[in-house]
Formats: sequence, C-alpha cells, structure tokens
Amino acid sequence: MNENSIRIKETFDKLYLNEKQLSSGQTQFIEGCKKYFRKNKSLSEKQSEALFEITKYLKTESRITMSI
Repeated sequence: MNENSIRIKETFDKLYLNEKQLSSGQTQFIEGCKKYFRKNKSLSEKQSEALFEITKYLKTESRITMSI
C-alpha cells in the first residue's frame, strides 16, 4: 500500500467522524469516492484533491484534556 492510499484512507476516516458537518452533496461525493477507491485501489488526482480540501475546511473539535 502506498503513502497516498494510506492518506486517502485516513481522510475517509476523518470525514466519517465529522459527517455531521458535511452537506448532502459532499456526502454523496465521498460515498462515490469510497466505491471508486474500493474498486480501483486509488483515486484520480482531482478526486484526491477534492477530498483533502473538504477535510481541510472541517471544523474539527480540539481534544479535551483533563488534569487532576
């Protein structure tokens, strides 16, 4: 498995964890990319760039740490 495939899988995971923030169009695009990725074991350059851009603009919650 190459580095780009790992990055794509990590991106899918991050998008899944933040799916509440996605529009229905984004969700449909991501599902289409997942199907394509499962079939072809890769994405086109444009598909990858779009996924990474969606992830880039997500409002991710910062981790909460507790100190005692």
